[in-house]
Amino acid sequence: MVTRSRAVVAAMPARALLGVILIVTLRTTAFAQGMDVVQVKNGDRITGDVSELERGDLAFSTTAAGTIDIAWSEVVRLTSTQMLDVELSSGTLYTGTISSPADGELVVQTAAGPTMPIPLSEIAHIRVVGATFVERTSGTVDFGLRLQNGSQSYTFEGAAINRTRSYETELTVSSWFSKPDEGENESRNNVELDFRRLLSRRWFALALAQWQQDDELELDRRLLFGGGIGRWLVDDSEMHLALEGGLDYTGALYQGADETDHSAEVFGDIDWHWSPTSATTLSTLARTEISLNQKRIRFDFDGTLRRDIFWNLYWSVNAFEDFDSDPPDDRPRSAFGLAIGLGWTF
Repeated sequence: MVTRSRAVVAAMPARALLGVILIVTLRTTAFAQGMDVVQVKNGDRITGDVSELERGDLAFSTTAAGTIDIAWSEVVRLTSTQMLDVELSSGTLYTGTISSPADGELVVQTAAGPTMPIPLSEIAHIRVVGATFVERTSGTVDFGLRLQNGSQSYTFEGAAINRTRSYETELTVSSWFSKPDEGENESRNNVELDFRRLLSRRWFALALAQWQQDDELELDRRLLFGGGIGRWLVDDSEMHLALEGGLDYTGALYQGADETDHSAEVFGDIDWHWSPTSATTLSTLARTEISLNQKRIRFDFDGTLRRDIFWNLYWSVNAFEDFDSDPPDDRPRSAFGLAIGLGWTF
């Protein structure tokens, strides 16, 4: 088998990594002047700024204690003079300032007028409406060690998501590198860009582009472009479950091959995130691709267990599995990896 130069392979994820790091470096959060008030069940009232409601916790910025996490189930009243996006479990989205007319209720003062009182239990997400691209972007950066004997193995996982009222754009980068005591270095790189147009009743239109490389599968590069439609079946403060499906095109070039392997495919995704506690998150993305012009099925799985440590730091366990039922020229059919890492949210 002819060994190909991997300079291009290394350059593409490096540029994507640079983009993620640039977002991390530039991101700044503009807070209001401490005029928001949250009241909890024991009667305490805390003054500060609403940051967001995610994973069952209300992140609230205070002058004395910094940003604190308050269990959403403990909140009885919330008032904010900031412009906020308030998303319900039904998928309905309101934008405006908020107030609580009674315990357990919230009203959003929108441009069209105030909403009817909304039970706090029906609110899935609250986010500050960012004025700039950087303020609307959040994500994670994760460095780790691959669990593999007889080699020095390193991993990088990065994700950045930008949200507006009607669109959601997500960039994910994954890079795994192994330097065995004997033999050649091996790497696996994956860069994916997802673009969603948010529709009513939790539906969305999807466009995606992906670049892959995997020495273990003898894959120099695979380019994928596709589109389809999806729906969040569950989207609340603790769980996110989405189904997606559509059509895609892939072009794959294997090591030593003279021609690119082309395929049109039908794909289906399951995207699941669950936070059983405020500090723990489980997430998986499983994708199946069925070729329309070959007797071939591909399956990709990525899973992460994340546990918060303090501030924005966390530790994680990351795993992937890539499977191809009929690769060309009897090449390897599957690749698997498991790594532990230390990461930071931004």
